[in-house]
Amino acid sequence: MVDRAHRLCDPQFLPAELGHIKRTFLYNGFPGKLVNSCITRRMRHLHGETAAREPTQDIRITVPYYQGLSEKIQTISRDLGFTVSFSRSANLGSMLRSDKLKAPPDQRPGAVYQITCTCGALYIGETGNSVSHRFTEHLRSLTRYRNAEARHMGLDVRTRGRPQTLEPTSAMQKALDSSAVTEHAVACQKTATDLSISVLHRELQYKRREIIEALYIRHNRTINKDAGHTVSEAWVPLTAAHMCLHANPTEKHHLTAASIADRLSPDDYTREPTGHPQFP
Repeated sequence: MVDRAHRLCDPQFLPAELGHIKRTFLYNGFPGKLVNSCITRRMRHLHGETAAREPTQDIRITVPYYQGLSEKIQTISRDLGFTVSFSRSANLGSMLRSDKLKAPPDQRPGAVYQITCTCGALYIGETGNSVSHRFTEHLRSLTRYRNAEARHMGLDVRTRGRPQTLEPTSAMQKALDSSAVTEHAVACQKTATDLSISVLHRELQYKRREIIEALYIRHNRTINKDAGHTVSEAWVPLTAAHMCLHANPTEKHHLTAASIADRLSPDDYTREPTGHPQFP
């Protein structure tokens, strides 16, 4: 504000404008000593009186303003050769108001999840995508198997997109290899409607997510094909003692195949995609 007044005002009007700036800050609760110091220091800088004393290092920090403490920090900053500026503390409006659109829980990225079958079987996995996206991939793997199985039995399977070139038995095996959930659903004679997914833990960092997934697998009876990321056995008795890694969803919402199907077009849900992603 001082720079703007110095740049725009004629010399005869500058004192009045600086007085207006001072009154504005005093009205907003800033102490007069601090306001006078900042205005005087800035005016000296603009007139070139402090050029020789400016620190060679351009170190700037911004901290919230607290009456009494901020003045002491400013005094210390001059001796140590850094510049300090003060920001406004949070007010009630900034704490309560949120204009940012929040994604639904099932569409937030980064989670350790569990897929539960109606027979009681449990699969635990992790994903950097949303749980709804990962669940859709598992369901597509099961759909690929069922379509290939129908073709193997000589049934007429109508799917959109390019016709499948992979022979049915190979397509069935590829679907089984890609997802432990598909393998269980086939062996247990379950359909997609028998499966649901829920969140066990939210974590955006990949390595931490892998470790959390592995610990959950070790503390629950699952249908996973492996134990996940290698974790020191020293953690197993510690986590077991606290009972903190037993499968108990942290979020009450869960997704089923029906809720996923509502968001997909028939093309997305029934066709056999040409790509076959691997699942943990």
